[in-house]
Amino acid sequence: MWLTKRWGAILLALTLLFSITACSSGKGGTAAGGNEDQQPDNPVPIVDVSLGLEPQAIVAEYEGGSLTAEQFESYLRVQVFINPQYGLAIQQNDPQALTYLIERYVAEETLANRADQSESVDEQVQHQINQLKSEYLTVYNGDEKRLKKQMKDQDVTDQQLEQFYRQYFLASNHLGSKVTDEDMQRKYEATKQEDKDSFVVASVRHILIAVGEPPTGLADGEKPRSDEEARKLAEEITERLRNGEDFAELAKEYTDDPGSKETGGLYEDVYVTEWVPEFKKAAAELPLDTISDPIKAEYGYHILRVEKRTEHTVDQLQGIARARFVGEIIDQKYLEFVNQDLKEILKEENIHLPKQDEK
Repeated sequence: MWLTKRWGAILLALTLLFSITACSSGKGGTAAGGNEDQQPDNPVPIVDVSLGLEPQAIVAEYEGGSLTAEQFESYLRVQVFINPQYGLAIQQNDPQALTYLIERYVAEETLANRADQSESVDEQVQHQINQLKSEYLTVYNGDEKRLKKQMKDQDVTDQQLEQFYRQYFLASNHLGSKVTDEDMQRKYEATKQEDKDSFVVASVRHILIAVGEPPTGLADGEKPRSDEEARKLAEEITERLRNGEDFAELAKEYTDDPGSKETGGLYEDVYVTEWVPEFKKAAAELPLDTISDPIKAEYGYHILRVEKRTEHTVDQLQGIARARFVGEIIDQKYLEFVNQDLKEILKEENIHLPKQDEK
């Protein structure tokens, strides 16, 4: 949804920031050394969000309330913890970025206030906080002390995260309650026009012969495969399958895909759009129960057999696919709200930000 899209990208943002801070240091940042032992406790820059205003100074007035510098700075600290990529723009006091975040704050608060306040969002809030912390811990190699230090240095608390996410989920769920069957059908048809295979579900059995080092790693004494070696082995296995050998048994013996090794190469009832383009195309088009030629993709050569394939109607969408689909409609409704209603709730002349040289 309009906020959750960015949460899934936090690892990329943190990686990019780590690369930047490894090369230089400056106000609000840290420099990383050349090896893990030399890395600082906080490889992710700590951002100065101070606006240079008195705490009770009004930075925005809007229908139903006002936003003080103190409140906005608290919101900015949470934002840069969740979205490190915002840090540079905020630290440089970029008016466009700050205006955008004021609009977001007001939009979320307004929509949350319109939501059914009796609705419990505790489970959603805790799930999102756990996911966020898990992504940080991945960057910090599971070191919880470094995560706690990051939060302390950025002056972000669990209570602030809970408040932020509670407001978001109330706002999001309110917009979700406005999604109609007509909205779903229009989105379904538009999505199919963009990609005719958007709602195709297939059960595919496959064997991956990796090029280079396989995802499962190399055994003692084993060397990475060259492209030619991988292709030759894939062709040999393809021939054996076409001669009637058992696909599941060969998959358990040869596949380099850890996600399907124990199931004999089977991925069952998966939307084909979840796969890389080459795999997706074969899963959507290969005749049923036919052994494919080896297909080259990112990790090596795939040999496929499609065992079942169907297309879901809008009413049959399920799981992650349905959540993503509804989330995209909620995004649309959020943008409609921002582009229409918010302009009346928060007028441009009622935003009072300091000039860049005032910070």
